[in-house]
Formats: sequence, structure tokens, C-alpha cells
Amino acid sequence: MSQQLTIKIIMRHACLIFFLAVTSTTHLDSRFFAAEATLEQLKVDLGSSNAKVRRKAASELGKTKNREAVQPLLSAATDRDVSVREEVVKSLGLLKDQEAITMLLTTIKDPADSVREESIIALVNLYADRDAVWVVTRTAKKVYRTINPFSDQVGDEATVIEAYVQVAPMVIDSIADRLVDSNLAVRLDAAKALGVLRARPATPRMIDAMKTGDTNLRIAVLRSLYKIRDT
Repeated sequence: MSQQLTIKIIMRHACLIFFLAVTSTTHLDSRFFAAEATLEQLKVDLGSSNAKVRRKAASELGKTKNREAVQPLLSAATDRDVSVREEVVKSLGLLKDQEAITMLLTTIKDPADSVREESIIALVNLYADRDAVWVVTRTAKKVYRTINPFSDQVGDEATVIEAYVQVAPMVIDSIADRLVDSNLAVRLDAAKALGVLRARPATPRMIDAMKTGDTNLRIAVLRSLYKIRDT
């Protein structure tokens, strides 16, 4: 092999190594910038004409734990698609920003049963410890938290907010309004939520709700009254 050919081979190898190094660096940089743009991209996706894209964006925004996600979610709370509104409300609960209260007091009256349910859970989440995660298990086993504040173990401290937490009266009133909701599941969630929030001012309305004749609701109210009694 001639010296000239050897030099050409060495040069080709050197060029190949340089090319691979540049490509790898560019790939890492692009991934870095993509990660940086995630929040902004989710905001854009929230305005997509595709409901599935909007729903996914709403869900992911809640997981960011970024306060900048609150305003876009508040704007999407009246989305025409029920599933999108559900995810928006869930994410507002996950972000635990008190700025969401006013909107959640509106969504708790949403025409869709599922949105009203999620609104109750989200309101509970706003008053939970910043590091706590809360859960409600539906009949369909739809779970989106890991700790259950609606536990049947009455008196378990994990099932109530801290005693020093002050819940806004309008929040208690709005949840108590759902004790006479047209949907039983919503009524049950409202009864349980009032116990979690130690909502003593709602006691008279809870007692009235026990007169409806539904056994499950009476049990839920009794458990919540037991929690309130211990506060």
C-alpha cells in the first residue's frame, strides 16, 4: 500500500470521527432545546383543533408543576370537549395554585357530571399539603393520584387536611351545593370532600343530605361528620 493511499485512508477515518462527534453534539443540543421548549409547546397544543392533542396537553401541563401553566389551563377550562375540561380541572388541582379557585367554582357547576366530580377533587387538592397527592377511585377504577383522602378508615390523619389550613367559605358552600347534585357519584364525592376539608360550617347541610334516603350518601356523610367532630 502506497504512502499516499495510507494518508487518504487516515484522512477519511478522521473525517468520519469528526462527523460523528458533531452529529452527537448536535443531537444532544437539540434534545436540550426541545426540553426547554416543552412548556411552550404544550401551551400551543392546548389550542389545537384536535381534541386529543388538547387533552394530552392539558394533562401534561399539570405534571410540569410550573406556575406558568396555570393561566393557559384557566383559559381552556371552558373547552367545548368534555374530556379536555376534565384534564384541565385535574391539572389545576395538581398545580395547587389558589388562583384556580374562582374557575373551579365555575367548573363545579359544569353540565358534565365528570367535570363536576373532578372539580370537587381539584378543590380538595388546592388545600392539601404541597407534597401530598390525592386520589379518588371511581367505579371504573379510574385513578389519578396515589393517596386516597376518601379512605373508609375514619379518623386516619391522611384523610383530612391539616387543622391550621383555612378553607375559603365559598369553597365549602360550593361543594355543599353538590350534596343535592343530580348525580349520585357527585353527591358522594361532595360528602366525602367536606370531611376531608374539615368543613364544620357545612354540617347543617350535611345533616339535611342524610334525609335523601340514599344509604351510601348517609354513610359518606356520617364518616365526614365524624372527621369534623374530631377537629
